[in-house]
Amino acid sequence: MLHSHEKLTAFKMKLELWHSKLDRKNFASFPLLNLFIDVNELQVDDDIVELMKQYVSIPGREISFYFSDLHNFDKYSRFIRNPFVLSVSDLPTEDNLIQEQFIDLVDNGGAIFFFRKMYCSDFGIEMARSYPDVAKMALKVLMPFPSTYECEMRFPPSLPSK
Repeated sequence: MLHSHEKLTAFKMKLELWHSKLDRKNFASFPLLNLFIDVNELQVDDDIVELMKQYVSIPGREISFYFSDLHNFDKYSRFIRNPFVLSVSDLPTEDNLIQEQFIDLVDNGGAIFFFRKMYCSDFGIEMARSYPDVAKMALKVLMPFPSTYECEMRFPPSLPSK
């Protein structure tokens, strides 16, 4: 089963593939359009191809904008699966506080005991008390699509109409 970040990465790869095919006026990525062009023996103008390439590029740019850390999700995932097999250089961040908390975590003999005895989620909750910044980093993978709760709280509730 693919995780959300893997799906986003795969979708970005498809967009790049479609863009490169459009460079060669290959419309195979768009089967209905491709069939229509073939059946009607049409030639597609360069202006139309350029417009299509622009539209194909938009979702990839949006993904990069909203998920700028997408390339680090594999590192985050490895950290969550087993932080005790990583080194500080494997962390997906250069944040000094997180690096120091990580070192304290892997140096904590009791933490590795808990890790071996608990589910990953329970271990994360237990360690969040002592290593809150490391826990926040892990949440980037566990909750890649945060709630809109904070945004919604900025707006007053609608008043009932009379």
